Amino acid sequence: MSSYQRRGLLTILVATLVVLAIMFFLSNYNRQDKSLVSDPMFSQKAQVLSLVESGKPLNEEAKGIIFQYLSGSKILQYDFTPAEKIKIIQALNKN
Repeated sequence: MSSYQRRGLLTILVATLVVLAIMFFLSNYNRQDKSLVSDPMFSQKAQVLSLVESGKPLNEEAKGIIFQYLSGSKILQYDFTPAEKIKIIQALNKN
């Protein structure tokens, strides 16, 4: 193997390692960035569940909050479990 071939191989190896390192750092940066920012969806989901799990009949204000947060396709973004969905429906139907 000539010295030019070794240099070429070494260059390819170093370039590959640099690309992998950049990908690693960017993926960690994105993960940390998300954890540092408070997620409004998480707090809204927690508020909905606290209203529902109180066991009391919901007043019009509480129902309005739930409908506002869950209207349209927004309900899919919260990733409620089937049990949580049932609790929400039962709480909304409770008199």
